[in-house]
Amino acid sequence: MWRGWSVLAITAVAVFAIQGAQAANTSNNSAETEPVTVTGEATGSLTSASPEESAEQKLQVPGAFTVKTTDDMELGRASNFEDLLQRTPGVFLQSENGMELSKISIRGSGITSEDEPLGVMFLMDGLNYNQADGETILEDMDVAAISHAEVFRGAGQRFQWELSLYHSWFRNELLEINDAFGNDLGTRNVPRTIHQGIEADLEIELLRGIFVPRQSNRPGDRLSLEQTYTLNDFRMDQNAVYGNNRLPGIPIHVYEAQLLYQTPSGFYAGPTLQCNLSRYPVDEANTLFADSYVLLGFRAGFQRPSGFSVFIDCRNLTNQTYAAAIDVIADARTGPNPEIFHPGDGRSFYGGVSWSW
Repeated sequence: MWRGWSVLAITAVAVFAIQGAQAANTSNNSAETEPVTVTGEATGSLTSASPEESAEQKLQVPGAFTVKTTDDMELGRASNFEDLLQRTPGVFLQSENGMELSKISIRGSGITSEDEPLGVMFLMDGLNYNQADGETILEDMDVAAISHAEVFRGAGQRFQWELSLYHSWFRNELLEINDAFGNDLGTRNVPRTIHQGIEADLEIELLRGIFVPRQSNRPGDRLSLEQTYTLNDFRMDQNAVYGNNRLPGIPIHVYEAQLLYQTPSGFYAGPTLQCNLSRYPVDEANTLFADSYVLLGFRAGFQRPSGFSVFIDCRNLTNQTYAAAIDVIADARTGPNPEIFHPGDGRSFYGGVSWSW
């Protein structure tokens, strides 16, 4: 309060002093002053790095750190964070309706959240975006307005790779549990759990100058292969009811890949692959499981920094039936036919046209 009043008092004195000086030198003659030009330039955000600065930071971070720009998202459907964070090792996303995300899990944190992501910290321009209860309303974020995302979890030219192995001991993790008699206790603190796994990312530029040779003023065409693999091994630790059962609701072995051909003119095309390689439990008792699946896709288009761009994004071309999201329960044996599986989209096609300047 004192600082605020001090500023106001000084301002008032300054105004009065200026007015007094002007009154003493009042003249009927007009006067012209020299023009004053004020110039400035944008310096970017004061709280977050630019995509270029993040890419430079990635080269200097020895741990697991992934930068996802919107360049890859703009090659196909750009609806939500699943499109932005695809092929990010260690990150698992679930959607109940194919559009809005209900879960974002990093290394197992947030796997039991229901309506909104819980257990993961979100920062917007460096500022905490989580609510007081830890949840985050991702629908409030406009994905189209995001320049890039940083996932903290290393570098090269034609060959880039990441490999992280981790083992974490948790105390009093919140999970949906039953007692020894099968009674639902709701969400409770579990004394001990273990989160461990592997996160691997491999990007290889297979070929350069295939049909369009490289020139001094522009690059040639290229064929690249990007692959990610995640092992999620999350378990109870000597629990009185569930022993060393796996924590439910998240796939154990996840593999994603993209083979992409790109030309300097902006044309691109290539297949995509998303695999859940093994079944995984959906209840704490490990009595009910979600099946494995393999989803094949294809994307193609024409993208320029300015002017006309067009894309087509084909997903689940083999029309596989699979569970895209799970509502985790304690014990599937306590109720007949639990309705906890949310089906994923069947064969689907997305397209778009844009003009930028």
